[in-house]
Amino acid sequence: MLSRWTTYAAIGGNGAALLSGELRIHTDFLLRHSAFVLFADASRITPNPSLPWEGRLEVAPGIGLRYITPFGPVRVDVAYLLNPATVVAGAGTYTDPTTLSQRLVAATPIGADCIEATQQCIYQRRWAYHITLGEAF
Repeated sequence: MLSRWTTYAAIGGNGAALLSGELRIHTDFLLRHSAFVLFADASRITPNPSLPWEGRLEVAPGIGLRYITPFGPVRVDVAYLLNPATVVAGAGTYTDPTTLSQRLVAATPIGADCIEATQQCIYQRRWAYHITLGEAF
């Protein structure tokens, strides 16, 4: 049986504004080579290049834990998107890989206030979880 992801919509963009801040608190008194982190990320992706101060940024504050290794920190982060923007995935054509037939795809709204049961939009989750090795930038 062939299954495929049915609620994926790549929208991308040609413009980006990104801001990030992080407060690291070393917690060697609890566990050697460890740290607790408070951070906030703000970003906006636009279809066309624009000035950074034009438009609204989506903001995601979060917390994280770090364990410092010789290869870089092992990072565990949790963030919550405060003000998600509702975007619309552009209309176009879709080629079904099983039959190679094409069909027209209507513009689909994507947002955190969406109710997927209606099949009219794609739900965007507000929580994000990351486990990584190394620095963010």
